[in-house]
Amino acid sequence: MDAELLLIDKVELRIALAATALQFEAAIKVYLSPLLLKLASPHAPVRQQILQTIQHLVTRINAYPEIQLPVSALMAQVKAPSVPAGADAYTVRIYSLLFISRGIDRMSPLEMTEFLPELVKGISLFTQPVVAARIFSCVCKILVAVTPPQQASIEAHALRAAFVFDDTPEDESLLCGWLTKLFLLQPAPGDKSYPCPGLLATDVAFLTQDAGVSFTSDLLTEYKRQILAFVACGCFKDSEIQTLVVIATVDGSSSINDLADTVIRKLSIGYESRALISSLFALFLGNATQPAVKPTLQARILAVLCQSKLAAHHPDVSRVSSIGLNSDYTRLKQNTVLFVKWVAQSIGEIDDPFYVSIAAQLKQNLLAEGWPQMDTSVVKNYSGAIAQRRSQYEALGSILKRQPGLLQELSLLYLGFLFDSLAGDTAELRLTIQDSLSGLTVHLPGLPAPLKAQLKTMLGDYLITASGDADALSSLRYVAIKYVNCAFSFDDAEARMLCIFGCSSQNRADIIEEASKGLHPYWFNILQSSNTTEFRSTPALLGSQNTLGFPRFVEMVDVLLASKHALRFAMDRAVEFVVRSLVMEAIQGRTTVVVPDQEWEIRVDKALEFDETVNGLLRVRLNEDDPMDGLSLELALFLSLIVDEFTLTANVFQGSNASFGRIFTKLASLVPDATVAMFLPDITRFEAVRRATTLEAVVQYAAKAVAVVGSHPSNPDSCVTDLIESLVQPELTSKGDLLVLGGLVARLTLRGRVVSVLPRVLDVILAALANPKLYETALEAVSQLAMLGSLSLPEALGFWTAAVAVIEPRVRKLDEKSTLTWAYLAIAQPEASESPFESVLYSTHVSKQVEYLFTSGEAFAIVAAGWDAKILAQKTDIQGKPALVPSRGTRLPLILLLVMKACLETKPALRKAGCIWLLSLVQYCGHLPAVQLKAADIHLVFMRFLADRDELVQESASRGLSIVYEMGDAELKDTLVRGLLKSFTDSTTSSFTSGSVSHDTELFEPGVMNTNDGSVSTYKDILNLASEVGDPSLVYKFMSLAKNSALWSSRKGIAFGLGSILSKSALDDLLVKDSRLSSRLIPKLYRYRFDPNTSVAKSMGDIWNLLIADSTRAVTDNYEEILADLLKSMGHKEWRVRQAATAALIELLQTVPLETYEPQLEEIWQMGFRAIDDIKESVRKEGNRLTRSLTTTLVRSIDVDHGASQLRASSVLGKLIPFLLGGKGLLGDAEEVRNFALETILKLCTKTGSAIKPFIPTLLEQMVVLMSTLEPQIVNYLALNADKYNVRASDLDAKRLQSVGHSPIIEAMERLLDLVDDSTMEQVVPAVVSAIKRSIGLPSKAAGSRIMATLVLKHHMLTKPYGDVLLKTAIGQIGDRNDTIASSYATAAGYLCRIASVDLTLRLAKKLQTMYFEGDDRTRMVAGIASEAVSKYSGDRFASLAAAFLPLAYIAKNDPEEGVSEPFSREWADNTSGNGAIRLYLSEITELIQANLTSQLYLIRKVVSQAIAGVCAAFSDSSVDVASVGEKNMAQLFTVLLEACKGRSWAGKEHVLDALVSLAIKFQAYVEIQPALGEAIARTVLVEAKRKNRAYAKHAIKSLGRYLGVYQDEVDEYIEIVTAALDDEYYEDESDDEETKPSNKSSQRNLLREEERLELVRSLVAAFAVSPHGDIHAELFVVVLQSLTKIFASSLVIPTWKSELVAVEGLHAVAQRVLSQSQHVELTPKHVETFVTTWKQLLEVAGRDKDIENVRVQFYKATAAWLRLFASELCLVDAAAFEAVVRDTVGDAMANETSNLVRHELEKIQEWQTE
Repeated sequence: MDAELLLIDKVELRIALAATALQFEAAIKVYLSPLLLKLASPHAPVRQQILQTIQHLVTRINAYPEIQLPVSALMAQVKAPSVPAGADAYTVRIYSLLFISRGIDRMSPLEMTEFLPELVKGISLFTQPVVAARIFSCVCKILVAVTPPQQASIEAHALRAAFVFDDTPEDESLLCGWLTKLFLLQPAPGDKSYPCPGLLATDVAFLTQDAGVSFTSDLLTEYKRQILAFVACGCFKDSEIQTLVVIATVDGSSSINDLADTVIRKLSIGYESRALISSLFALFLGNATQPAVKPTLQARILAVLCQSKLAAHHPDVSRVSSIGLNSDYTRLKQNTVLFVKWVAQSIGEIDDPFYVSIAAQLKQNLLAEGWPQMDTSVVKNYSGAIAQRRSQYEALGSILKRQPGLLQELSLLYLGFLFDSLAGDTAELRLTIQDSLSGLTVHLPGLPAPLKAQLKTMLGDYLITASGDADALSSLRYVAIKYVNCAFSFDDAEARMLCIFGCSSQNRADIIEEASKGLHPYWFNILQSSNTTEFRSTPALLGSQNTLGFPRFVEMVDVLLASKHALRFAMDRAVEFVVRSLVMEAIQGRTTVVVPDQEWEIRVDKALEFDETVNGLLRVRLNEDDPMDGLSLELALFLSLIVDEFTLTANVFQGSNASFGRIFTKLASLVPDATVAMFLPDITRFEAVRRATTLEAVVQYAAKAVAVVGSHPSNPDSCVTDLIESLVQPELTSKGDLLVLGGLVARLTLRGRVVSVLPRVLDVILAALANPKLYETALEAVSQLAMLGSLSLPEALGFWTAAVAVIEPRVRKLDEKSTLTWAYLAIAQPEASESPFESVLYSTHVSKQVEYLFTSGEAFAIVAAGWDAKILAQKTDIQGKPALVPSRGTRLPLILLLVMKACLETKPALRKAGCIWLLSLVQYCGHLPAVQLKAADIHLVFMRFLADRDELVQESASRGLSIVYEMGDAELKDTLVRGLLKSFTDSTTSSFTSGSVSHDTELFEPGVMNTNDGSVSTYKDILNLASEVGDPSLVYKFMSLAKNSALWSSRKGIAFGLGSILSKSALDDLLVKDSRLSSRLIPKLYRYRFDPNTSVAKSMGDIWNLLIADSTRAVTDNYEEILADLLKSMGHKEWRVRQAATAALIELLQTVPLETYEPQLEEIWQMGFRAIDDIKESVRKEGNRLTRSLTTTLVRSIDVDHGASQLRASSVLGKLIPFLLGGKGLLGDAEEVRNFALETILKLCTKTGSAIKPFIPTLLEQMVVLMSTLEPQIVNYLALNADKYNVRASDLDAKRLQSVGHSPIIEAMERLLDLVDDSTMEQVVPAVVSAIKRSIGLPSKAAGSRIMATLVLKHHMLTKPYGDVLLKTAIGQIGDRNDTIASSYATAAGYLCRIASVDLTLRLAKKLQTMYFEGDDRTRMVAGIASEAVSKYSGDRFASLAAAFLPLAYIAKNDPEEGVSEPFSREWADNTSGNGAIRLYLSEITELIQANLTSQLYLIRKVVSQAIAGVCAAFSDSSVDVASVGEKNMAQLFTVLLEACKGRSWAGKEHVLDALVSLAIKFQAYVEIQPALGEAIARTVLVEAKRKNRAYAKHAIKSLGRYLGVYQDEVDEYIEIVTAALDDEYYEDESDDEETKPSNKSSQRNLLREEERLELVRSLVAAFAVSPHGDIHAELFVVVLQSLTKIFASSLVIPTWKSELVAVEGLHAVAQRVLSQSQHVELTPKHVETFVTTWKQLLEVAGRDKDIENVRVQFYKATAAWLRLFASELCLVDAAAFEAVVRDTVGDAMANETSNLVRHELEKIQEWQTE
């Protein structure tokens, strides 16, 4: 113990003896750490003594704010205190940290930054809370004080590397954890312990009490703001700081939360990180000892959790949701609802208790807020309350969607709740509730049957009986209809009836639209197929795999009859749907023109109107008599309902009954006669309707109903006669009466019943023909009579003749009805050899109306074939063929020839009419032998029209060709195919296909379909498709499928368009039966869909869509064939084929997984690159699309970091990267290919993750070399010719280097470097070295240097074994001729020294010295950059080898070139702390200086000379002595200085000489014991003063004077030299053109000369000295005094006040010099005389100067000094005379002096003389 106390006393004494701040700092650095170690002493007195000493030290430290504390040593002691085994180091650590904390306050920001890593390293190892808290406090103090580096900058990476977090992740985790807790801390309320949300009591204590910190609100805010800025710079992993940033976003200070919002957007939040999610849940919930965080933070936490699937599966989800839903904080409640929705979405459809509890709670909350409508009386913020309620509905809907079981709870309780809410809640919430209900439709098909029945009842109530607010009711009905469509199958009659209710005209448009989907099989199928959450193919979503059933007619009628009273506004839709269902029931299992596609309704309606097959099947069904079926009864009931609706008075005024009449008359024509007879009693009702309305349609259908029913055999003749008699009036004016007469009489004739009143009827009708108002009605009556045989009777001949005469003019005027009536009149009489009917119809070709042309085509068919034409079968509504109408057979061939001749005419109108007429003849008469015999000729005629520019004509011809082909036998079909093929492919066969399509035939107007390579033909492409498949006959079916839009848009043409569906059915059968055909057709058709010609593409697309039901399956089944065809076609000679194949390949690769085409990947890339380099621009565009799409797919599929298979990724990259790097990629000839290959590689580098590791070496090497290759050529040219454009090459290179830093290639390389590990580093380094050596351009070289630095920063440990290799490479590049390249490698070398060996680092230091001392300006600059880089980026290594670098830095910082000296100056300043460093490295500095003093380069000699001068200046401190410098160093220093002074003079040499003199004066004792040295110094100083270089000599003389002031050698020579210099003759050799004496004393020339003279005077005064024995140099004394006044007598200088001041100060200095001696000084009378003379002269010029007060003050001070000198014992002279003169002078001066200062000096003289 005593020994310890004694040691402490000694240390205290040493510290106490430190008199200055520097001495105290030095003592502290040595003794503080050992002193604190004694706190671990087992002896209490020792510890007590140490504590007292600490108190004293703290006091003194506070007194010296400029001193630095040894924080590094103290921190080392904290980490590993050298205490005895078993001793407690706690107190040592605490007090060490106390001084560290104080030391941090004294550090500069740079020093703090350098110390921070040392403070952080190993922080996780401290288990004692207080110690850890104090260290953490120190860390925070630094983080708050320093400016953080820029985000993701090199400095940030370097700082992270300094932290070595990669090696000690536990340090990073602990530090970030406490920083996070700091952001939860609240300012202290005043007491010592206080609760803080989110923190344990121990956490609060750690951050405050244990850390020794008390936070005010402002201080805590400042801490948080600065720390947040620091952690965001990139020094910490995102995963470690993400919780901190989340907390900061809700901080009360806007400066913090705004910054946090910015930071969090740049962070990569680990939403699926278990650690993050667990910590957030813990913060949200809290526990018994840790309070939950504030609601604002809870809300923010929920916002984060809403993006985490992991959070959705956390066991505490229910607790979090419950807390949030019950919170009073609105934002928290809203976010909780969002979280509930997220959980529901993420968990999926599983039975989870979470759903049950949360759904109940949400419902209860809604009820509590007021239900069904929210109670607004207690709401303060209405919009907020609405938003909250909306979120709750959304959440409830989400939960119900994810938990189907809840829908079935308590018999659809939740569904009923939501429906009632929709009906009753606020309007703002309806859309939300509607969406929530709509989201549940996916579960409706799976409901049990009892619940479905209950649901159906509930929905029916909403649709039929519900009442209330109109808007709410509409929303309710819309959702109800949606539920009907989703819950029940299409064959459910009750569900269809509910949809019919939805179609009520009283409903809103969207309800009607949704309900209509439920009545349309196509849209219903899509709706139900897409009503799923499962992933399905597009065809599956479109319902292509589904087969719908239709409701049975019987069931539909039953439901209709049961609901008819509620269907007042939807009865028409109900009846129409029942009829369509009946048709579908009739044609079930048969191939007809009716299919359930988008046009299903039109197909059914038009098929009933035109198609004999559909009508025949329906007739068969309606005539079935099966008692078990019940069809007859239901049919009768249904017809009765229609009749009731048709004859209903209310409907008459609405006009809706026309549809009922149409349907009744149509069905009446198909049902059995017995059924028609049932409606005989309704004739009067029909008549009543007819007479009660003026609507033509109603009148027409009522009249037709009367005719059909009234002509029934069961109707007695008397009743018929009475009816006719009642209608036959002399002047008939009723259109309805006229229609009934014509229709009834015609049908009576058809049924074979005699009409006795026929002549009278004909007279009435003939009269009506003459009446313009009744003409059209009369035409209808005439048509009926002629068509059904009444006009074929003998008694009607006169009427027939008269009618023909009346109607013919109207036909020629192109009246449609007249034209058809004309045709009916033609067949009413037997055929004649010459008939006017054909010629009149032929003349109608001039019509431009398409509809009329189709009408005239029908007329031709009727005239040609009569009742043998199919069209007449569509006109009759009574079964059977008229017996009285003459048969026709002779006119058809003639008419056919006439029409074909018209088709061959050149007149466009006639040709168009002829095409349509021919199509009509083929359509309606194609079954007749006369037409079939002409099939080949008709085929050729239609072929001509395929080239027509009119789309309708093309389509008509296309349809005609298909009909002709289908009606022929096998031989005919073969002939037609060959003819068609020949017409497309052989333009020389004009005799066979005269006028047909050839290769040169243009189908479109010039420019319309311009493709730059001529026009194209859709039909030729269709033929090519059929030919490529190997079956040209398919062209007929293809053409029918490809072209029908114009026909469908025509009222008459639709009858022809309907037939195209039959071609589809035939093709379907072919594809099913012939798999080889399918495998050939599908690849070709797939490609043609992407033809660049839109017409071709559309046609082929139509064919594809019609033929291929499941596109995905077709592609999958034929994938190999499709891919092979596309790859082959990409090399086709035709650009259209290449482009189409490329576009098709894009589509194909997007529809199949990567595994499917992985084996062909290289070939795909090859063809893709070939497309990029295609000669055709459009092909190149498609090639770009293909390769980009392929790149995106590949990158996504091989991203291992996001779940891709490592094996697959490696396999794909193994094929892809060599290809991209090879001769067909980056090394290819085409620039486009090279650019895209590079772009693809860059994407692979940044997106593929770890899978790319094996390729990193190769990629890095190639990328480095490519950097220069890809630089624009213009930049290279400009770099070589910069001078021509007045651009500095260095500026240009700086911009080039900047562009390299922003290059995407650099980003990719850095991404690759991030992935480097042990397995790849061995190949990476040689690859990088090779690339650097191979590359020649600046971008490549710069990239190589950047890679080197990045390797050191990011992979310090991995790169360390290769440090020497890399550093050698960098050293080799430092000598590059380009400054920018050399500088970049100089910087890289600085980084590499961190991992290189000591020997190689020393070699670098030697090289830098050589570069500096032997190189030019450029190499010196590079040396400076490299040297500074080592100090900046390899601090530890630099510190250990500072002696090798800092001496050069010290010398080179004197370089005159700013670009050279700056890096050296920074290096020296950053790594040294004052002049002590010079002494530390004195030996090395002087050695370097000595070695280069004799350099051949003048600049180097100058620099080293200035450096040695600086060394000497550093020794001016009084604390420096020979012992501290060292005798050896001292001797070497003098040697160097003496050597530097040798030789000729040069600018700056004066500093060296001055340094020599200063050093000699400083170390006088050393010089005096070295005679030879003293002699050499004296000789050198004298020689330099005698130099002829006047500018230098002036400085040398001053140095000599200073020297003589200490060493009295060579005084005589000095006097000679200085006297000459003070003489005016000294300036005689100046330029003759200058004036001898300046005219103005303020001129620059005068001031300069004056200053030169004054410097010499000062030198003389300095040279004057009194020896210790009292001796003075007599001559020098005189010269000095004389020199003081000599300037005033100069002829070359006009003296100013400066001269006066220097003179009087010199006079004063001489006196003071003598007075300072203790020995007697002998002054001769001459000396006194000289003095007096000088004094008097100065009295005149200075003592009486009235302008400058200071001059007078100094003069009288000098006078007083000389008076004291003469009066002292040191100088025994008689000065009485002088004293008298002074007395008089002072007296005079006192009388006139006004200055108080001067008077004060004068008073002092008087007082002294009085004593």
